Amino acid sequence: MIKDWPWEDKRRAHDEWGDCFLVVAPTGIICYAADPAMSMDVTRRRMDFTKPPDKYAMIQPYGTNIVTAEGKQWQFHVRITAPPFSEANNHLNWAETLRQAQSLSDSWGRYGSRDLHLDIYALTLNIISCAGFGVRQDWSNDTIINHDKVPEGHKLSFLKAITTVVKYIVPILLLPTWLMLWTPLRAGAEAYIEFEDYMRSLINSEKKKIDADAGYENKDTRGNLLTAMLKVSASEAKNANKNDGGTRKTTFNDDEVLGNAFMFFLA
Repeated sequence: MIKDWPWEDKRRAHDEWGDCFLVVAPTGIICYAADPAMSMDVTRRRMDFTKPPDKYAMIQPYGTNIVTAEGKQWQFHVRITAPPFSEANNHLNWAETLRQAQSLSDSWGRYGSRDLHLDIYALTLNIISCAGFGVRQDWSNDTIINHDKVPEGHKLSFLKAITTVVKYIVPILLLPTWLMLWTPLRAGAEAYIEFEDYMRSLINSEKKKIDADAGYENKDTRGNLLTAMLKVSASEAKNANKNDGGTRKTTFNDDEVLGNAFMFFLA
């Protein structure tokens, strides 16, 4: 079998070996199915067909998240991560896409495009930065926005950190950071460290604002996923304390917020 065969060969393997077959290897057994009824049955029975934890370890750098959780832990993560995907977030995505596209068009009109691929890439990351994390970016004549504006205490701008993390995402997920720092992949490790620092600062800042005012909203980034997730988490904790005296886990810690935000980013 070749790599990515379902994409490359479509149904050829199933036409040859049937709708359901096993691939046996020293590292494990994989069942491939092209039967809709079977697939529906498996996806509905989450408690019977759980994810292999060893295969998902690489995508939980900060601990369990919505993608890797199972059972009651998965239900807990869904309860907090599902509500942020709302009409408010859809509206923010749409509005920010329009704003960024208009800004890019204006920038092209004034300065021209030095690299179309780079401009569209930056446009996409700007929208993710705003809709995902509540950090608005603006265009300049440097094509990659605000890359040269590095806040005190940081080595990279927020957007530069995101851009570099995307570029090195595979080694970041596969290799420990300390090892990458001693290899030609050092830039990826440094960007990953910077990204985490930015995210933890954002989380702490938003939590303080929500603690001070439960109805807090940033008018420019209302509906962003990070703030919405923190608000749901705080609301769940408050309601649980009223109803059951706070005897069950109802709120995300910072690592769980960061881990789920990182999954939003990867998605």
